[in-house]
Amino acid sequence: MKKTLTLVLAASCLATAQIRPVIDLQGGFAFPKITGSSADEQAGWAFRVGAGAAIPVNPQFDILLTGGFGMANAGSEDSEDGNTTTITLTPRFIDIDGTALWKASPQFGLMGGLVMTIPIGGTYEYEFTSEDYPQYNESEDGDIDDLADLADADINNFMSLKIGGQYMLGEKNALTLSYLLPMGKYFDGDGFSCEIARLMAGVQFAL
Repeated sequence: MKKTLTLVLAASCLATAQIRPVIDLQGGFAFPKITGSSADEQAGWAFRVGAGAAIPVNPQFDILLTGGFGMANAGSEDSEDGNTTTITLTPRFIDIDGTALWKASPQFGLMGGLVMTIPIGGTYEYEFTSEDYPQYNESEDGDIDDLADLADADINNFMSLKIGGQYMLGEKNALTLSYLLPMGKYFDGDGFSCEIARLMAGVQFAL
């Protein structure tokens, strides 16, 4: 009986909560962390388009449940004896995240949560240039899954810790800034792996 009453109460709370649909547009920077290679890491761009819902818990706290499609661009550059090798990855992914928002003031809030990133393909670019032997210069591009097969590597789902803030522009719209710290490897091969962190700024619209 107690379990039934608890479920009824929880359902009533959800039914009466002022759940607000939200649209989330973000852009920013991607920062790769590469292990097992002496190449220099090259930061790139990132963006995401998402939607979801904001669920008020009390006047100071909201729960944000959102999902979105995004892309990132990052890579590495290795230069030695006049030879330069550059590899650039442009993965596509789906983000699913749950965020708690604490409203420190009517305009400003702090947020933290977890983001599950699910890769859904992408592309890569490879370029080799030689100052002394330009006849050996070459470049190619292709599907990122084919690159993983050639490198005997896995492309994985991974979680990221999300921390950031929000500044309200009005009753419904807000500016957001967040940092996604990866807790898993995106690209993982034998003695070689790559993690991708993101620093994102955006606009959130409540409908």
